[in-house]
Amino acid sequence: MSLTEATQRLTACFFQSIRRSGGCHPDEADPELNAANGPVIQAMAAEHDGECWLGRVNLHHGLPEDDDDDQHEPFHADVALWRWSGKPVCNFGASFVVPRHDAEIERLILDRDAADYTTTAADYERVTAIHERIVAVGGVLLHWS
Repeated sequence: MSLTEATQRLTACFFQSIRRSGGCHPDEADPELNAANGPVIQAMAAEHDGECWLGRVNLHHGLPEDDDDDQHEPFHADVALWRWSGKPVCNFGASFVVPRHDAEIERLILDRDAADYTTTAADYERVTAIHERIVAVGGVLLHWS
């Protein structure tokens, strides 16, 4: 499956899940939606010589690391951007996938994490800048439920 096809499938699953839940948010623990993220990650790597990078917009400092079962992508609670291991990603294991390391995305996420929270509007601007950069480098936002 191409990256375009996988991304279109993820988007379709996302909207179908929202419709099923009444139109406000995806269904809780929607297996179809959660499963649609894997092919996006795999296709991103396939189109970039087997490499892609995962990241998270919201860092979670101080969370205990899950036991690494060696079957899934390790849990990265407080890392902004890391190279994909090739293993399946657990639900909510990453917020996005990009074709290569991008220092600007990493900087934007770390700056947001370090910034004092002042208002929703200010945080919205930071998150929007992160999302815009992800899209600008050819990345895809992942959707989990």
